Amino acid sequence: MPENRSEDLSTGELGYGQILSVLWRHRLWIIGALLVTIPIAAHNSRQKEPTYRSSMQLLVESNYRERPEIAWARAEQNRLTEGAPIEIDYATQMRIMQGSQLMERAVELLQSDYPDISTGEIQSRLAVSRVTETEDEIDTKILQVDYTSNDPEQAQRVLEAMRTVYLDYNLEQQEVRIQDGLSFIAEQIPQTREALRTAEQSLEDFRAGQSLIDPQQRAGGLAEALTTVEQERRQIRAEFEGLQAQYDVLQAQLERSPQNALVSSRLSESARYQNLLNEYQQVELALSDLAVTFTDDAPNVRRLREQLESQRALLQQEMNRVLGENSASVLTSPDMLSEGQLGEIDRALTGELVQTQTVLSGLAARDRSLADVEQQLRQELSNYPELIAEYDRLQPEIQIQRDTLQQLLRLQQELSIDIARGGFNWQIVEDPQYGYQTGPNFKMDVILGGIAGLFLGVVLAFVREAMDGSIRSTQQLREAVTVPLLGTLPWFKASSGLQIPGLGWLPGFRRGGISESVTLLALNWLPFREALDLVYKNIQLLSSDRSSTSIAITSPSIGEGKSTLALGLAITAARLHQRVLLIDADLRNPTLHTSLNLPGDRGLSTYLMQADAYPLMHHVTISDCSIDVLPAGEIPSDPVRLLSSPIMHNLVRDAEQQYDLVVIDSSPVLGMVDALQTASVCRNTLLMTCLHKISKADLTQALEVLMRFDLLGVVANHGEPVNTSYSNAGGLAQTQVQSLPVKSEPVSHSFITRH
Repeated sequence: MPENRSEDLSTGELGYGQILSVLWRHRLWIIGALLVTIPIAAHNSRQKEPTYRSSMQLLVESNYRERPEIAWARAEQNRLTEGAPIEIDYATQMRIMQGSQLMERAVELLQSDYPDISTGEIQSRLAVSRVTETEDEIDTKILQVDYTSNDPEQAQRVLEAMRTVYLDYNLEQQEVRIQDGLSFIAEQIPQTREALRTAEQSLEDFRAGQSLIDPQQRAGGLAEALTTVEQERRQIRAEFEGLQAQYDVLQAQLERSPQNALVSSRLSESARYQNLLNEYQQVELALSDLAVTFTDDAPNVRRLREQLESQRALLQQEMNRVLGENSASVLTSPDMLSEGQLGEIDRALTGELVQTQTVLSGLAARDRSLADVEQQLRQELSNYPELIAEYDRLQPEIQIQRDTLQQLLRLQQELSIDIARGGFNWQIVEDPQYGYQTGPNFKMDVILGGIAGLFLGVVLAFVREAMDGSIRSTQQLREAVTVPLLGTLPWFKASSGLQIPGLGWLPGFRRGGISESVTLLALNWLPFREALDLVYKNIQLLSSDRSSTSIAITSPSIGEGKSTLALGLAITAARLHQRVLLIDADLRNPTLHTSLNLPGDRGLSTYLMQADAYPLMHHVTISDCSIDVLPAGEIPSDPVRLLSSPIMHNLVRDAEQQYDLVVIDSSPVLGMVDALQTASVCRNTLLMTCLHKISKADLTQALEVLMRFDLLGVVANHGEPVNTSYSNAGGLAQTQVQSLPVKSEPVSHSFITRH
């Protein structure tokens, strides 16, 4: 049966859940720390001597007030030139007010009334702070001075002395501060003027050397000119490409070069050349007709050839007259006679081709000229970045020195006015008051003691947690073991009543009451039963190659739920139509006969002692499932001798032949050899452990012992309750948990014999 435990709040992960779980488990440490610190704090508060506090307030600002429009203009100028208006350094003034120099003056004034008072005592009890408006939480210009003492009158007298010291010191320092400021300004003005003169001379030399007034303006003009040239070049290139395309089309139409086209056009326009060309062609035709009939030596053929040569000479003369120097190239053309026979359309195309070639030549010349200009502009612009950088360095330096000189002159005038009008002043707003009691605050001391106790308790809780070696989550269990975790049985609690998570309390079951009813209720609880189904399925997967098996179920120590697991696995296997034998082999502390309400005088021990010829088993029907149960019988004097006997070995072997599953509830493994004897006669072993109870050391020791046998895995008890929302959706969840009905009858199996 699952052991009674408080709810586990740990989530198994780092976070708030784990922290709350640690605090809840060690809450007694926290409560104990609170019970110690709170009384101590209360006692110390009662023993404290009363304390009294006196206060006064001072207004820190300038006595001089400018007209609003002048003040606004000054603030605006400061914002533009310096970033923000100058503010009073309250932190420095509060540090001065608490300095030892002023404390010594106060001690001298109080020496007659309080001869034992010292500078260190006043410094330790004096506090200066800035008053804050409570509604808007805005810091004011008022400083508050507090003094704490055990005598209310002394607190007031000390602040009165400090008031006198503050006012006298303020008057003394006003003149010193202003004179120091004027001397500093007087030293800075000549230096600033000299720096301004040097900066202006450097700028003048730069302009004279470079023949430039403003290099940025000149560079801008050159950049604009360069942009204009680049744009014009792009336009020329675009126009050139268009004309080139037109030129290519005209040349393709004429199928001749521009020079030949021009020559042909001139020859076609010459009337004399056309007449000579016609006569030449007529003679040539006549010669071709005679060449058909006569040979080349015939007189008429020779005469026509001579005439043809004469006509050719005349054409050459006329061509030289028309073309001049271009005639030589035409004479070398194989188609000389056809060059002068262009039609009107060809002559028009020739004119367009020549005109286009002329425009292309002009555009090319213009582009080359602009390229030269562009190169010159780029070369000139390349020198300007250095000139501009030098100019930018010189120009701001002059402006800075001018602004500095103007500020120094203005400050000199303002400080002179402040000297005449009194400068800054500390003005008493509230005089020192008679001391009022501030302590001891019993309630606050108790609260602080409680906070200290809570902190101490939390520290002790985490220290105790660090020293605790218990395994508290399935994640820790997986990290601690090297065998599979076959499943986790959900938390099940029964104290004054029966509480099942999600179902509330069930009355009628008291601590120490009928344990068998609680066990059967747990086995009938749907989340518990489903967890057992998962464990059994994992066991089947791990031992799927065997037709039948025997499992010894043990645990590291007593009270970890191994008997409940043994009974649950037996019922689960029976629900899945398996023949199951459940043997209670825990001969030192048997519990199965009590859980199932069976007689405990006869069973495994009486059979092993040969008091019974056959093992007296009981056929138990739980709900609609039937299993055979062999109780432990009476407790023997030497359980190890009985469990190691050949009869025990033969009993398990014969049972494996008759049953699909033999479940043996064994003794705990630590401190006893009973579990090892039981595991040695079984094919498999299963370890049951209880979270929050088992320590890492005990678990490791148990695993080292059981690893010698065929250990299937580990089952964890007292884990988190499973989520039953899926079962509820299917209508399988039980709204009322009832105990499983149990029926049993004794039966003796003759198939088990002693060998």
